Amino acid sequence: MRPFVDEKHLAGLLGTAGKAIAGMPEGPRIVDSLRKARSRDDLLFVLQSVDMSLADPARKVVMDAARDDWESVKAPLLRSAEMQLIERYHANA
Repeated sequence: MRPFVDEKHLAGLLGTAGKAIAGMPEGPRIVDSLRKARSRDDLLFVLQSVDMSLADPARKVVMDAARDDWESVKAPLLRSAEMQLIERYHANA
Protein backbone atom coordinates (compact mmCIF):
# COMPACT_ATOMS: atom_id res chain seq x y z
CA MET A 1 0.00 0.00 0.00
CA ARG A 2 1.33 3.40 -0.96
CA PRO A 3 1.32 6.19 1.60
CA PHE A 4 -1.25 8.92 1.09
CA VAL A 5 0.13 12.29 0.05
CA ASP A 6 -2.01 15.34 0.55
CA GLU A 7 -2.96 16.89 -2.79
CA LYS A 8 -1.52 20.27 -1.80
CA HIS A 9 1.90 18.69 -1.27
CA LEU A 10 1.75 16.90 -4.60
CA ALA A 11 0.81 20.16 -6.31
CA GLY A 12 3.86 21.84 -4.76
CA LEU A 13 6.14 19.02 -5.86
CA LEU A 14 4.75 19.21 -9.39
CA GLY A 15 5.24 22.97 -9.43
CA THR A 16 8.87 22.57 -8.37
CA ALA A 17 9.43 19.83 -10.94
CA GLY A 18 7.84 21.92 -13.71
CA LYS A 19 10.07 24.87 -12.92
CA ALA A 20 13.15 22.65 -12.90
CA ILE A 21 12.22 21.05 -16.21
CA ALA A 22 11.61 24.41 -17.89
CA GLY A 23 14.91 25.74 -16.54
CA MET A 24 16.93 23.03 -18.21
CA PRO A 25 18.78 23.91 -21.43
CA GLU A 26 16.57 21.42 -23.29
CA GLY A 27 13.49 22.59 -21.37
CA PRO A 28 11.37 23.58 -24.38
CA ARG A 29 11.91 20.17 -25.97
CA ILE A 30 11.02 18.35 -22.75
CA VAL A 31 7.91 20.48 -22.27
CA ASP A 32 6.90 19.59 -25.82
CA SER A 33 7.39 15.90 -24.97
CA LEU A 34 5.21 16.36 -21.88
CA ARG A 35 2.56 18.05 -23.99
CA LYS A 36 2.58 15.11 -26.44
CA ALA A 37 2.35 12.42 -23.72
CA ARG A 38 -0.86 10.51 -24.43
CA SER A 39 -0.55 7.68 -21.92
CA ARG A 40 0.81 6.80 -18.52
CA ASP A 41 3.81 5.12 -20.12
CA ASP A 42 4.57 8.20 -22.25
CA LEU A 43 4.51 10.42 -19.18
CA LEU A 44 6.60 8.04 -17.09
CA PHE A 45 9.17 7.79 -19.88
CA VAL A 46 9.59 11.57 -19.92
CA LEU A 47 9.72 11.86 -16.13
CA GLN A 48 12.28 9.08 -15.76
CA SER A 49 14.63 10.81 -18.18
CA VAL A 50 14.69 14.28 -16.57
CA ASP A 51 16.08 15.84 -13.43
CA MET A 52 13.06 17.21 -11.56
CA SER A 53 15.27 18.76 -8.85
CA LEU A 54 13.52 16.68 -6.21
CA ALA A 55 15.05 14.55 -3.50
CA ASP A 56 14.53 10.82 -3.96
CA PRO A 57 11.52 10.52 -1.60
CA ALA A 58 9.77 13.44 -3.32
CA ARG A 59 10.63 12.09 -6.77
CA LYS A 60 9.15 8.75 -5.75
CA VAL A 61 5.92 10.49 -4.68
CA VAL A 62 5.64 12.15 -8.10
CA MET A 63 6.43 8.94 -9.98
CA ASP A 64 3.94 6.93 -7.88
CA ALA A 65 1.26 9.56 -8.47
CA ALA A 66 1.97 9.43 -12.21
CA ARG A 67 1.56 5.65 -12.15
CA ASP A 68 -1.75 5.91 -10.26
CA ASP A 69 -3.38 8.82 -12.11
CA TRP A 70 -1.14 10.13 -14.86
CA GLU A 71 -3.58 12.73 -16.18
CA SER A 72 -3.86 14.49 -12.82
CA VAL A 73 -0.06 14.67 -12.67
CA LYS A 74 0.50 15.75 -16.25
CA ALA A 75 -1.81 18.79 -16.16
CA PRO A 76 -0.26 20.72 -13.24
CA LEU A 77 3.26 19.67 -14.18
CA LEU A 78 2.80 20.89 -17.74
CA ARG A 79 1.09 24.09 -16.56
CA SER A 80 4.00 24.89 -14.23
CA ALA A 81 6.62 24.18 -16.89
CA GLU A 82 4.80 26.21 -19.54
CA MET A 83 4.38 29.18 -17.20
CA GLN A 84 8.08 29.06 -16.35
CA LEU A 85 8.98 28.99 -20.06
CA ILE A 86 6.78 32.02 -20.67
CA GLU A 87 8.50 33.92 -17.86
CA ARG A 88 11.91 32.80 -19.09
CA TYR A 89 11.51 33.69 -22.76
CA HIS A 90 9.04 36.57 -22.73
CA ALA A 91 10.33 39.55 -20.78
CA ASN A 92 6.92 41.27 -20.81
CA ALA A 93 5.11 38.30 -19.22
